[in-house]
Amino acid sequence: MTLLEARGITVTGPEGVIVRGVDLAVAPGRTVAVVGESGSGKSLTAKALTGLLPRGLRADGAASLDGRPLDLHAAERTWRRVRAGGVVLLLQDPFTSLSPVHRCGGQVAEALPDAVRRDRRARRAAVAAALDEVGLPTRVARAYPFELSGGQRQRVAIAAALAARPRVLVADEPTTALDVTTQAEILDLLGGLQQRHGLGLVLITHDLRLARERADEVAVMHGGQVVEAGPAADVLTTPTHAYTRRLLAAVPSLDAPRPRAVEPVETTPHPAGAPVLRAREVRRAFGDVVALRGVDVDVAVGECVAVVGESGSGKTTLARCVVGLETPDAGAVELAGAALGRDPRAVQVVFQDPYSALNPALTIGDQLAEALRAGGRPASEVPELLAQVHLPAGYAARRPRALSGGERQRVAIARALAPRPRLLVCDEPVSALDVSVQAQVLDLLVDLRDRLGLALLFVSHDLAVVRQVAHRVVVMKDGEVVERGPVAQVLGDPQHEYTRRLLASVPGARTQEAHA
Repeated sequence: MTLLEARGITVTGPEGVIVRGVDLAVAPGRTVAVVGESGSGKSLTAKALTGLLPRGLRADGAASLDGRPLDLHAAERTWRRVRAGGVVLLLQDPFTSLSPVHRCGGQVAEALPDAVRRDRRARRAAVAAALDEVGLPTRVARAYPFELSGGQRQRVAIAAALAARPRVLVADEPTTALDVTTQAEILDLLGGLQQRHGLGLVLITHDLRLARERADEVAVMHGGQVVEAGPAADVLTTPTHAYTRRLLAAVPSLDAPRPRAVEPVETTPHPAGAPVLRAREVRRAFGDVVALRGVDVDVAVGECVAVVGESGSGKTTLARCVVGLETPDAGAVELAGAALGRDPRAVQVVFQDPYSALNPALTIGDQLAEALRAGGRPASEVPELLAQVHLPAGYAARRPRALSGGERQRVAIARALAPRPRLLVCDEPVSALDVSVQAQVLDLLVDLRDRLGLALLFVSHDLAVVRQVAHRVVVMKDGEVVERGPVAQVLGDPQHEYTRRLLASVPGARTQEAHA
């Protein structure tokens, strides 16, 4: 039995065909993963099947739900009925998909059937039941989205999606912005709901580790077309298409050979006992919430030290203290032996989202020139700065919207390099990027570290990425360091239960254990 079937789905825009001839079939209780890089067409395919294409785009082809044809050209009123009890789209970022000015309970209630929504007592009971099913207490109904964690917001979004009693859930990158343990919890939740309700699940993702662990079938998209499809165990283990093989080769892994670039750096020439960064007993509280409880961290010349942990562990607060965006309540942060603040150019930061970190109104050249002047260098060095991050000089005339995600992140790195910093703080610098682009940006950071003698403080929730770039790792939980040491030692033989739990939550870890 097939719940959702799509044949020859095509999406056309003003400049021509964007998605061409996509076939999908989803059965009850089964998961079909649609994987590919940004721009491959996977999200547009999801929106075409849920009636949510942006204005100016048109979907063609044939689709059916429970054997009944779906009119891809139907009016929004018709699509609302389809989404009310048929196929629902769960978006990547619940913070933007949920209204910030309405309480969570009201947003879940909006998706309830009309008869339930009109009866106040029935509505309250249905909202409480929906929240309970996703593991949230009833009091969350009174909360606003900004009062919840990322994982809690995604659970509210799932509760709202399920309140519509759909047959098929299309989840578009539902865990990309979450840490590994929260990611695993959300995926386990979706799996449990799927089995209890017989839901079909279409999982849109760029994470091939996640697809291999969670999907029954997989479709690989490239250039708006499906280039390979079949059982996930076959396609993602013995791929036949060159593009699929290239994607898999770029996936960071906990059991892949360690790159030579991150072998121990005891031989790196730097003054003994004088690291670039020395943070001692750093404490920071926000009201009654203690974010840092006496944290120590050192980073030497040419070394990459990773700070890992779940959301709320304190790792980003530590990074903000290091770059001067937060002032510690106690403790000390020193750069090359001097108190932080004497030369703010000595430390620079690369943020997670390069699009929001760059000014969309200015050209790349203008933004780099501004950073160069602030660092005491002439604007004429813009081409040299672009060359350092392997971008052509012609990119100076472009604006951020004309660049891919990986190119924007390269520009953000170039801007951070403008004042010739001693320390680069990278806060989740590749979590928003496709796996192949991730690999390119990580290679660039390692190359810059070696060529320029940079010290890197690398904040991440992805332990497989950390294993590829870091020499040492600091594991944080509830504002404290619970384990530290060389990456191979900590990730290969973790001593703390929390570190073991983080490792077990990495996509693919359970699959590897099952095959061991």
